[in-house]
This record gives sequence, C-alpha cells and structure tokens, in this order.
Amino acid sequence: TLAAGDDRQFTATAYDAHGNVVSTAFAFAASGGGTITTAGLFSATTTGTWTIYANASGVSGTATVTVEPGPIDAITVTPGTAAIAAGETATFSATAHDTYGNVVSTSFTWECDGGGTITGAGLYSAATTGTWTVYANASGVSGTATVTVDPGPVATIDLSPASVNLAAGDDQAFTATAYDAHGNVVSS
Repeated sequence: TLAAGDDRQFTATAYDAHGNVVSTAFAFAASGGGTITTAGLFSATTTGTWTIYANASGVSGTATVTVEPGPIDAITVTPGTAAIAAGETATFSATAHDTYGNVVSTSFTWECDGGGTITGAGLYSAATTGTWTVYANASGVSGTATVTVDPGPVATIDLSPASVNLAAGDDQAFTATAYDAHGNVVSS
C-alpha cells in the first residue's frame, strides 16, 4: 500500500518447473495507478488497486499495489461564487485533492471574512451587503469561494426630515431611504 507520490521497487525471480532459479531479464508493466520503469520501480499517482506484472519468456508473475491519496495539495469550494440577498443562506461544500488530483477524505473548518456567518457544515447566512470570501480549511490548506450579498427586501423607510413646520407658499425637500431587515440600504 502506497500513498500517491510514493515509489516502490519491485523485483522478480524466475523458476523452472522444478523450482530452480532461472536467470533472465524481466519486462515490468502496471495495470494503472502510476508508472513502472524497466527496472521495476513503481511511482504511484492514481488511487485504486492495481496489478504489477513481471514478464519473461511468455510467463507472468503478478503483485498487487493499492494506491491511497497523498497529502492535501488543494481544496475546491463549490459553488465558487454565489449571489444572495441579506437574510438568505447559501450552502457551500468542499473537496480536498492531493497533488495528482486524487480526492482526499477529510473534514473542513469553515470561516468567512464578513457579510454574515458560516456554520461548520458550510451554511452561510448573509447579513451585510458586499462581496465576501468563504474559506474551507484542512491540514494547513485553504480553498475559497466568493459570495456577494445584496440588500434584502425593503423592511423600513426613513423619511427625512421627520417633521417640519412650513408657512403657506414655502417649499421643503424630503428624502427617503429604504432599509432591509438587516439595516442595509436598499436602492430604488
């Protein structure tokens, strides 16, 4: 059993029908999982269980090698971008890969740089408008996604000035500002 990125030297011995060692050259081959040199050095890259062959004079000997993922090299966060309104949620997931693209089974810690909160399961709850980054972390490696939080629906309107006394014929300009339930300004 090897991790992706590891090497293992395989050797072969040929015998005649009576169990005597026969001196011969071998041709090595692998059914997959990596590469093997003519001298039998196997370099693991792809996870799975594979067969190593040593061939000589029309006879084959075999060995089995299991390749497991190597250490985490990269983390992909899905979706890579999300756009939601304040008050809404988005669920993010992550996948870890080794150097060779094999999936590495691991758990992630989640964090975000603002705009809301994120749970340990990757559920982001939006509150503050802006564009924010979500992080999935494992074994010192981080993957990121971008979430844009837009204002939610209008919850309150602030009219200014709130009160005014005018004489007949006077003019007064009023301004109105709409806010969502999280205090974000909603543009008209």
